[in-house]
Amino acid sequence: MTELDATAVVHQLLAAAGSRLYDSWLTEFERLNDIGCDLLFALRDRPGDTPIGARTAHPRDIAEDLWHAFVHAARRWPDRFLEHVLSDPALHEDIEILDALGEVDRPAARALLVAAVNQRRAGHAFGRRYAIGSLIRLSDPQVPGLLARLVKDRDSSVRFAAVTAAIEHGDARCMPALQHVSEAAKTPWGTRQFALDAIEAIASREGLADLIPPSGQRRLVELRPPATRTAAVTVLEVFIHHIGARVTTGEAMARLQVGRRIHHTKAPCDGVVASIGVSPGWEPPPIMFRISTAHPPLAPRFSSAA
Repeated sequence: MTELDATAVVHQLLAAAGSRLYDSWLTEFERLNDIGCDLLFALRDRPGDTPIGARTAHPRDIAEDLWHAFVHAARRWPDRFLEHVLSDPALHEDIEILDALGEVDRPAARALLVAAVNQRRAGHAFGRRYAIGSLIRLSDPQVPGLLARLVKDRDSSVRFAAVTAAIEHGDARCMPALQHVSEAAKTPWGTRQFALDAIEAIASREGLADLIPPSGQRRLVELRPPATRTAAVTVLEVFIHHIGARVTTGEAMARLQVGRRIHHTKAPCDGVVASIGVSPGWEPPPIMFRISTAHPPLAPRFSSAA
């Protein structure tokens, strides 16, 4: 394919953002060699050079598709993607780039992400949150140590993100800060509840017997994959995407392929989702979800009608 043909593919991809044609052009985009990555970054730097987004598409859908284009580029051409990022310091704090770096398993990418987590400049809270999320996706061994510090960060949004991440990824180093957060008078209600969830999850994971409540007093219900000796298990679809989502008994949470049959994972109780460990296309981890049953229920809604 010539450079002219590749340029046409990238132009069509951007023009289709927010529409049903986007996925088919994304497939064509991923068939390119690394010139596809070069062209995407070039057009990003010159947004007026090509139409972006379908005419009738919602601006949010257009923005999400453009974001996903960079994530796919990072996955398809990780080394070329990293070259572009390293060559432009302005990209080191861009949230869509920090998110996409979660697909680039390279030491230099990890170093950029750690630097972004440690960047406490005003206005960079979202960047720090995306950076820690990307390090988690990369299974970086530095994550538990970073969380131990971020749990007590001065920025409330960073602190909340770290507390919720600690439920799945924290270790014993997080415990002193989590206990302080759970007891501090100024801690927001939601952060306090998730800190208590994190303490229980880490205590169970690390075998801290003195911090594990009796079975009848536990906050967390763990959802595990279906038991099978030989059949391969793959996550096909995840229906719950956000920590803090409320679920009701019997609500579908994920769809799995177990050998030749389909298995639907359903919520065994009412509660709040405290951790999500599953991703489509991958084998499920030992604990797919944690549901906290200790968060107070939402206030009932009353109709204003007479």
